[in-house]
Amino acid sequence: MGGTAIKNAKRIDALEYELYCKNINNVIVEIKNSNVFGDFRHEIIKSYRNKQNFGDIDILIEMLDPSKREQFDKEFIKQFRCKQSVPNGPVTSHEVEGVQVDLIYSNNNDFDFSKHYYAYNDICNLIGRIAHKMGLKFGHDGLWYIIRNGAQVLHELCLTKDFKEALSVMGYSYSIFMEGFDELEDIFLYVVDTRYFNPSIYILENRNHHARVRDRKRKNYMLFLEWCKNKSFDKNDFYTYPEDKDLFIEHINKFFPFISSTIALYKHLDARRVKAKNKLTTQMIIDHTGLTGKDLGRYIAATKAKYPTDHRYYSFILDTHNSDVLSHMDDNYKNYIPE
Repeated sequence: MGGTAIKNAKRIDALEYELYCKNINNVIVEIKNSNVFGDFRHEIIKSYRNKQNFGDIDILIEMLDPSKREQFDKEFIKQFRCKQSVPNGPVTSHEVEGVQVDLIYSNNNDFDFSKHYYAYNDICNLIGRIAHKMGLKFGHDGLWYIIRNGAQVLHELCLTKDFKEALSVMGYSYSIFMEGFDELEDIFLYVVDTRYFNPSIYILENRNHHARVRDRKRKNYMLFLEWCKNKSFDKNDFYTYPEDKDLFIEHINKFFPFISSTIALYKHLDARRVKAKNKLTTQMIIDHTGLTGKDLGRYIAATKAKYPTDHRYYSFILDTHNSDVLSHMDDNYKNYIPE
């Protein structure tokens, strides 16, 4: 995505784009009708309606059988005689008559969310900044809450894979999103149309190094920054974000009532983990076994493998005398065969 994977790929105007899309869509339908890959969905990712030229064509492909992705890429290359193909994570970029075509592979559960998330240029990347400030992660696979203990991530909890529901949490209108956008500025106007908007959260100087490097390369992100700079906002309307993201839990709980109890559970489990590690420290195990490095790791893994969850493992440590725990671990290690 973004039109830079294929060297010397050409930009095309709106009319050419439509012709390419029609041709590619027809070929994918033919591939689908061959039944080699089973039944699957595909969708050309939407852009704003008056976009004048395009650096690539993005197509979402549902792969019910992930093992067939490479085979699908080969068939696509064969059909279009692609001279270049570049795989990168869930995306394979192909050269089709000089144009970059990105096949974005998705599983069945994420397809509906992904087709909206990837639509309309960088709109969801911009919305994602709002999500991040709330302690959420907004991605192609849904809206997630990151349960943390300080800097440590305890669990990534999927809140929803319903796009309408996800937008509502951040104060956005689903119906307006589904109407689409005529111009890039319409996208920008949509992004700022939430009570949680504050332009400061987008400024590169306020981002970490990785984000700055990434977003400087995003043309539309930089255009959004320039647009915000030239826009006359009422600063009194800017939302003030608290330092403590946990303060958003009450707000999120209105949409997902299960979140408070789930957070409490994972923090309780983490507290038991810390308690168990303090009861039977790594140094105690080293003193008992004389093992270090990978051997020490295998010694511990031999017993953890006996328990279906970490919680059950830590409960065993907390409920058992250390000498009995170590004796049990000795026996497990003797018979341990790593997978």
